[in-house]
Amino acid sequence: MYSRRLIVIILFILFFVKLQFSEFIITKNEITINIDREGNAQVVERVMISISGRGSISSYVKALENPTLADWQKLLGEDVRVHLNPSVVKIEDLTVRPQPLYDYNALYDTAKGEIIIKYRAIPYDNSSGLFELVNVKPRTYRLILNEEALSFKRSVIGNLVIDKKTILKFIPPKGAKLIDINPIPEELREEKFPIYIESVEWNDVVLVEPVLVFEYEETIGEEIYRFFEEYSYQLINFFTTPEGIFVVLFFVLLSLFYSKLNYSLTLLRRRGKNVK
Repeated sequence: MYSRRLIVIILFILFFVKLQFSEFIITKNEITINIDREGNAQVVERVMISISGRGSISSYVKALENPTLADWQKLLGEDVRVHLNPSVVKIEDLTVRPQPLYDYNALYDTAKGEIIIKYRAIPYDNSSGLFELVNVKPRTYRLILNEEALSFKRSVIGNLVIDKKTILKFIPPKGAKLIDINPIPEELREEKFPIYIESVEWNDVVLVEPVLVFEYEETIGEEIYRFFEEYSYQLINFFTTPEGIFVVLFFVLLSLFYSKLNYSLTLLRRRGKNVK
């Protein structure tokens, strides 16, 4: 009789403690990097969260009104962040979109949440960026991963660690081939490179000297467009220099002089015809 009462009391105490206990656990972090042909990237990071306790659920709901990365880091910890190195890549158009609670269990006070972080990553200059763009032969380009652009925890000897709850996914430019990758994901171990692939992922792995190389070929039309785009960019840069401004002024003055001279010669011809 007493043993049953004791069991009921213990269960009640455990249940009460469970209701009051507050906890956030990041269960999954999916990082999708969509690469363009210049080596720029559109990144989406989805942070899935398991929430338990009335206090945690209340804190999450309140935080929905302040969707800044700093606010969520205070609530959930430093794991809620961008996973590219801002000293190597320029982060633009950063948005943080917390999602409403779902799978809420009123009996046990548990729920799930999600934070969606979106941004664009571009190089600061030719020596930075997530991928290095290399022209290997006419109309053929390679995109080579820059390890220093990745921002993950490191092992004791300094290697990047992609843990079990993290999925790092790369989507190559349309028409690009996967030339080389290390470490090789299990699903690609039997493949012969180069191969066309929609995406490639790393998960639960230590990146020891990671390699990721995509290759694509431009059409002749794209090559011509790239040439004129680069040429026009160089011209714009030149005309903003003192030398360029001098050249522009020189040609403006030369054009004015030519117009004046042509106008004067036209008047002389008309006067000559009138005299005759």
